[in-house]
Amino acid sequence: MAHLYRVVLTEDERAELLGFVGTNGGPARMLTQARILLKANHGDGGSG
Repeated sequence: MAHLYRVVLTEDERAELLGFVGTNGGPARMLTQARILLKANHGDGGSG
């Protein structure tokens, strides 16, 4: 399947999102968006 958007996160961005998701602090929509970005990551350490 072709990807419409390619998400490449730096290690700092990835660490920030992981910390944000790990604490479960914040609105549910922001946590969901952070999880989506982490899952779509095509950079080093990403599953995308």
